Amino acid sequence: MESQTGTRPSNDKLTICGPSTRSALNCEWIAGQLTILAEAFAEALTPARLKLYVAELADLDQAPLASVFRRAARELKFFPKIAELRELAGANAELQTQVEAENAWHLVERDLAHNGRDGGPHLDARIEYAIRCAGGRLGINAAFSASVTDEAFTKKRFVEGFANYEAAEHLGLAQLPAALTNTLRQVASGKALPAPAPRPEGEIPTAKVAKPIPRPLSDSEVEARRALLRRQAEQLAGGTGVGDGA
Repeated sequence: MESQTGTRPSNDKLTICGPSTRSALNCEWIAGQLTILAEAFAEALTPARLKLYVAELADLDQAPLASVFRRAARELKFFPKIAELRELAGANAELQTQVEAENAWHLVERDLAHNGRDGGPHLDARIEYAIRCAGGRLGINAAFSASVTDEAFTKKRFVEGFANYEAAEHLGLAQLPAALTNTLRQVASGKALPAPAPRPEGEIPTAKVAKPIPRPLSDSEVEARRALLRRQAEQLAGGTGVGDGA
């Protein structure tokens, strides 16, 4: 039996997902949601088109997709293209990350208030990485005491670190010190690193030469040095200048 929108219920939709996709159940759920969405827009959704949509959405989780389908039904005027649905899913994922980062920042604030700036790492790995990106507990605590601007900048670095944790972990950077991590992030993003201070015009760099180790004095040189010191002492005692006598 064929529906009014042209979508024929069939077990064919279960074969859309191959070995590389999440699961056949996820594909079946997506197909069902697309069918409902097509009904809302009075859209003719053929089995071939349904398969294409499901195949291009099967890599996304159900949680963001559920919100995408609700938003599409309420906010869009025409049945969405695949790209539109993926854009909505990406926006939802970014918003979810922002909310999670905000909650993590409040958790760090409470942690600093309770354990102080010297408290050791004990939060989850993602939050600890964001803390290092923001300058560590010492840097965050200093920003709280400095100004609203410093706190906002530090929070921005924390949120960026929180959002980039999965990529950093994939590249093996999640456990590196904060200074090195920030440097590598600058390189990866194409940002130029600070250039060394320019040398004054006309200045010629000089090579550093190691000072030679003085050789030990011979016995005769030691005796001559002692005689010279005795004469200088006698001249000083007699009120004459050091360089006056022989």
